[in-house]
Amino acid sequence: MFMCSAFAALIAAAIGLPFLIFRPLPTDLPALSDDTGTLIHVVGWNGPCPADRDLLYALRDGGCSMAMETFDWTAGARSLTALWRAQDFAAPARDLATHIESIWRLHPTWPISMTADSSGCGVALAAIASLPPEIHIRTLVLSSPALWPRYDLHPALRHIDGQIISFNSNRDFVILCLGTTIFGTVDNHHTHAAGRVGFTVPTNDPAYAKLRQIPYDPAWATEFGNNGGHSRALSPKFARAMIAPLLAPP
Repeated sequence: MFMCSAFAALIAAAIGLPFLIFRPLPTDLPALSDDTGTLIHVVGWNGPCPADRDLLYALRDGGCSMAMETFDWTAGARSLTALWRAQDFAAPARDLATHIESIWRLHPTWPISMTADSSGCGVALAAIASLPPEIHIRTLVLSSPALWPRYDLHPALRHIDGQIISFNSNRDFVILCLGTTIFGTVDNHHTHAAGRVGFTVPTNDPAYAKLRQIPYDPAWATEFGNNGGHSRALSPKFARAMIAPLLAPP
């Protein structure tokens, strides 16, 4: 019975059934002051949706004063077609890297932080890794990264001044175990994803000191309504209380 329900949920997610209804696009938010910087949210495989808009407002309510915007790398594709596009990182990551560089050149002293969801985590990491040496990201928050657990973070970590923070959940079975085993992770490995089991940390590797992995805590279900499902780390109540403080200046 569980497997039947899981397959039904996977098929619904894969064809984007929850997103066939009308969806208002996210609303970007201006900075509250001139020097607080920019937050770029990299959307998941269903493109911009109300959950992304709600995330931005939750972060603002939680004290994030940066200018906030969403980045849509899907080029109008949705669900599996977007995943297949992302499995070739070149175009989505190149477009995001160009966008990051344009923000930096306009305000080179302002910090840039990022959040990313699911398959968007792969696009974000690949884009950061390709940036010119002088461009850095302050903080990157990953929610349910749909990446191979052994994905090499070194190229991206070289551009991180603060931390890469990854929210992982062993309860994310439908998308990050069943789904990634059948359809592949965003970096094209057919296995459970880092967002379920965590990234593999090399032994005695100082570069990975910038990686902070936060596993799911069952207490979050009662406290924040976060049941450990896919992308639940971006739900408004959780984001307001747990993610917004991570984006505060050091």
